[in-house]
Amino acid sequence: MELTFNKKLITKYPELVDSGIDWLGEIPRHWELLANKHIFKLKKNQVGKNSSKYTLLSLTLNGVIKRDMENPQGKFPAEFDTYQEVHSGDIIFCLFDVEETPRCVGLSDYNGMITGAYTVLETNDKFNQRFLYYFYLNLDNDKRLRPLYTGLRNTISKDNFFAFKSFVPPLHEQTAIAAFLDKKTALIDQAIEIKQKQIELLKERKQIIIQKAVTRGLNPNVKMKDSGVEWIGEIPEHWEVNKFKKLLKKNGLIRGPFGSALQTSFFTERGYKVYEKKKCNI
Repeated sequence: MELTFNKKLITKYPELVDSGIDWLGEIPRHWELLANKHIFKLKKNQVGKNSSKYTLLSLTLNGVIKRDMENPQGKFPAEFDTYQEVHSGDIIFCLFDVEETPRCVGLSDYNGMITGAYTVLETNDKFNQRFLYYFYLNLDNDKRLRPLYTGLRNTISKDNFFAFKSFVPPLHEQTAIAAFLDKKTALIDQAIEIKQKQIELLKERKQIIIQKAVTRGLNPNVKMKDSGVEWIGEIPEHWEVNKFKKLLKKNGLIRGPFGSALQTSFFTERGYKVYEKKKCNI
């Protein structure tokens, strides 16, 4: 169901109280502090031998996405029997290697299946899934669940997670906050996409300028000739084509060491540049 944003619901709160959490600060007095066992319900429905009937999903920095099985990228298991069902609206957590994993929470917009290593949760109709997703996305961005970690792999046990308490406003406020964030983040994502396209065009423009300058010079009216090099094409008529070794200082070319004999310690900020011989045509 599409959420709508009503500005009338976003008003100044009459009274704020200390949350007792440094990073959170003050919260509205009427917000509840609830243990997650009262908010989330654990799901663990394995797909078994019916995996071919499900869409494969993955938790990524861009959220929960569909995987392309016709053009697979990355590693896949031989069988998906232990994968678990996911329904649209389910919240997915990665509760292991939390510190090292770039994104540990996602809200699925799809029906499908995901690795059984993840924790799939649903909520009842008293809670807005998108609000809870944004709440835990905020915590995940700075890895603020560190106090819940156990073991060498920074794992959050189910007991610790369900005992953890979330700050929850009334449902109508959850819905308004989620709608507000949907709208604002969509606008920001759109702006990012436009900027990224502009950056790619500028990079392409930069490469074209460099290519023209080093192969055609700065005079657009200069007479040209064929360079004899396919990837260069034409060059200014008065330019010469020389082998690379002719451009070097006397004794400027040292042969070797090669292959595995090249060690990291040989590389310095100053000194001789290293090139692959066959690429230099020397």
